[in-house]
Amino acid sequence: MRLTFIAKDPGSNPTGSPTLYRTDRGSWVVQGWVIDDPATLAQMDIPAGE
Repeated sequence: MRLTFIAKDPGSNPTGSPTLYRTDRGSWVVQGWVIDDPATLAQMDIPAGE
């Protein structure tokens, strides 16, 4: 899989997250923080393994 850097949050120094990449397979990769708050997770539709 080849990744193309798209953008990152300029205010997130020094960690550089979140960061967005486009793949050569027509999908996206998002690098970010771990979310473990149940109320926040309940608002998201995250498939198993993501």
